[in-house]
Amino acid sequence: MRDPLELLNSIWRMIFPGQQLDLSISEFEAAYCADLPLPLFTNSLWNTSAIAVSKPYGHAVSQSELEERSEELQDTPGASGMPLPELLNRAFGNLVFSGDNHYNCEAVLRSDNIFKSREVYGSRSIHDSQKVIFSANSIGLDSAAACDSSGYSQFVIRAIDSINCSRCLDIYQSGRCSGCLFVSNCYDVHDCILCTNLRSKRFCIGNMQFSEEEYRDLRPQIEAALVFNGFNPMYKLAGAAVVDNHRGLDEGAV
Repeated sequence: MRDPLELLNSIWRMIFPGQQLDLSISEFEAAYCADLPLPLFTNSLWNTSAIAVSKPYGHAVSQSELEERSEELQDTPGASGMPLPELLNRAFGNLVFSGDNHYNCEAVLRSDNIFKSREVYGSRSIHDSQKVIFSANSIGLDSAAACDSSGYSQFVIRAIDSINCSRCLDIYQSGRCSGCLFVSNCYDVHDCILCTNLRSKRFCIGNMQFSEEEYRDLRPQIEAALVFNGFNPMYKLAGAAVVDNHRGLDEGAV
């Protein structure tokens, strides 16, 4: 698998052409993924290696470890006449859950429950996808990061409960959107920012219509204020106060 930060930067540049992501992989995770149900990490019950798990159940081993012991686990010796307390103690001791589950995949790291996918990092429950970082519960993603419960989208960061979107950042409960930043409950919306509940619109900011020229002039300023100089997801921007002529947010209001 290629370096995850390199993969993340390739996604970033499709949304923000000419811009380099000025964060490490761990800084990106902290800034963009705090509310996402990403995999947990625990040591395998059978050795000290760390494995990715989807639930905090404990008593977990990796899928590969289970496969290595498959014959041993299939051996079911008789236990007739064993006292119930001993029977239960043995049964409880044998119970394990599996982590690091990957099926028909290649280049998967630090992830659990991944199916028919490749180049997946730090994610869980991803199906039929490729080039995915820090995402969960999604299908049909291509070049996506920090997504949850979304599908059939490409070059997206923080697509939440959304489908058929491209080149979007922080988009919620939306479909067929492209080139958007911070939008929710929108459909067939393109090149819009900070909008809610729109249908078939383009070049809107804050549910207000602009000419293409006005929009193209304002967008870099908004990107600088809300993304490049410190990112807050849309749910934190709601009701926030802007200070210093759009160049920052009142931290007390976020």
